[in-house]
Amino acid sequence: MIQIDLNAPTIPDTQKVWRLFPGEGYQFLDNFEEQGIAFLDTPGLVLPDGDLSDVDDWGPRIAHSQGIKNFISEYGPDEEYEINLEDFADATAQGRGRARMSIINFFNTAKHYDIVVLPSPVRMGKILIGQIGNRRRVKGFAPEKYGNTFIPARSVEWIGSFRENTISTKLSESLRNQHAFTLLEKSLKLEVCALAFGSFVSGDNYVSTVYNQDSFRDSDAAFLSNLSRLAAAACISLDLGEAGLNPNDIVDILLREPPLQYTCLQESDIHSEGFTRYISQSIVSFVIVALASSYIQLSQVHGAEQMQQEIKKMVIMNSSPNADPRCTSRVSEAVKRIYDMVPMDKTMAICDAARSTGGRGILPSARPRNGN
Repeated sequence: MIQIDLNAPTIPDTQKVWRLFPGEGYQFLDNFEEQGIAFLDTPGLVLPDGDLSDVDDWGPRIAHSQGIKNFISEYGPDEEYEINLEDFADATAQGRGRARMSIINFFNTAKHYDIVVLPSPVRMGKILIGQIGNRRRVKGFAPEKYGNTFIPARSVEWIGSFRENTISTKLSESLRNQHAFTLLEKSLKLEVCALAFGSFVSGDNYVSTVYNQDSFRDSDAAFLSNLSRLAAAACISLDLGEAGLNPNDIVDILLREPPLQYTCLQESDIHSEGFTRYISQSIVSFVIVALASSYIQLSQVHGAEQMQQEIKKMVIMNSSPNADPRCTSRVSEAVKRIYDMVPMDKTMAICDAARSTGGRGILPSARPRNGN
């Protein structure tokens, strides 16, 4: 049985995307990835319990951490020191406002599941994206920089690294802001989430992605374009409350421009290891990737009879823990209407095209389950 998993989370408006700069010279990148954490450059920082926004002695706390940094910078990470918070009781918060806000944002304001995105050196050409864990405070270490001195940190599940030449110039430039920890501009949230999740729902936006591992040809573009028109027609029939699609309309469907709300904004980087991203205000984008994945899977089936049986048993699902079941059922119904409309000989022809496309490494963000 073919199971196609949309794997598309619903991202609430309250979920934030944060920009983190990984230390001067990007020095903490390896520590972050190896330890599954993130931290600010505050070795030995003493954090009190409770709401950090109520703390009124940030001057001494930040000065204490800076004193530890200065000592290690002068004498090396292996030299023992006795530097106590009490020694900085008279320090003021003047000139330390940005550091204070970064600490409060990082440990107090940022929530579990919030997204964090950070750059690497330009020569590495990648950005790193992760989700913040539920533990607000853990111990991190940067042995080469600070020896055994702990650094207050948060756990992060690193989703992956992404080539910087595939992101917008605006996002790339924004990440070069060396402020330690701040909110990313809201206008860039959609792009970061698209990189992190492939498919997702956010407000009125439905986003999905088709990745290409190797070369991307005009025949691949035509294949996806035809699926887009079929998806639009199925979604229109659903919204109009029609019983299904008429097989006699298939040529008209493929040639006719659908209404604007059933089209997708398309973003592409179609070089080797590129992508085609679909952004729509209806489930059309999800139906496109569900169709692409299902046709690629069906292309491995031999014979019309076996193919008919697989189509009857096909399941569209969404394993994301916060998936909208109504959305999933509508995508499933739209896919079913397309398979019901297209004659079997035409379905087999589409599968032939899907076989070639899949052979070139086309991978929709909706993926098969159970190894099928």
